[in-house]
Amino acid sequence: MIGNPLKVEDIISELGRGGMRLPEIQRKYVWVRSQVAKLLDSIYRGYPTGSLLLWDTTQEIIFKDLETRIGTNAKADFNPKVVLDGQQRITSLARVFDPSTARQDRIIFNVIDEIFESYSPRNASDPRWIDVTQLLANEVTELDVLDRLIEAGIIDSKDKALKNEVHERLKKLVDMRKYQYPVEIIREDDLEIVTEVFIRVNSGGTRLREAELALARLAWKLPGSIVGPFEKMEESCLERGFDLDTRFLMRVSYCRCNPSEPLQRSQSILE
Repeated sequence: MIGNPLKVEDIISELGRGGMRLPEIQRKYVWVRSQVAKLLDSIYRGYPTGSLLLWDTTQEIIFKDLETRIGTNAKADFNPKVVLDGQQRITSLARVFDPSTARQDRIIFNVIDEIFESYSPRNASDPRWIDVTQLLANEVTELDVLDRLIEAGIIDSKDKALKNEVHERLKKLVDMRKYQYPVEIIREDDLEIVTEVFIRVNSGGTRLREAELALARLAWKLPGSIVGPFEKMEESCLERGFDLDTRFLMRVSYCRCNPSEPLQRSQSILE
């Protein structure tokens, strides 16, 4: 059950070559930038940030793309590991390492105060704030950043103590690539068992509603037939001005298929 720990850079590499994929039942990426900044701060300081749960299976799985260009169109010549838990963190890290991530969606780091924040034009214009993606994606080096700080007068070139201190912080930032995530791997082809594991692990954290869990249960049993059409239905409702949540739509769908049963019976599909 326990796999080898994965460094952040290994996770990004696996995503890039298609060795780690999201199943269609995973919900959309929902983290906001402040959550990503907090994640990076925890990694920077070496704090625990949870573990990853992967599924090693020969089952034919319907996958969905990450909300990043990393791994786009990658076709692995082996069965990829399926991400059952950790999608929000994995996607957040992929977006941080992806140079195509829009500037307004990036995270910046203050090399003097050692804090992470969401990008803002005001802070980005201050040389003390650096674009984390530029550094981690190798668009700039630690020495490039130091030179810029000296040119801007933030660091006196003769102040070796401060220069070394900031350099150490930049190296610590780059070393976030080496941060390790504990990994658990399920090797089980019984979909009932995997479905139960998925539902249990996703009942915590940023809590899924009962309807989302019911949708996931159906999606495992009917791959490719549930999630896509259901998401299109939600989008269609939104386009027409109806902001209806998953719970309501699941109940409506159930009642339409079972018109002879009273509305309150629709609760049964969510249990």
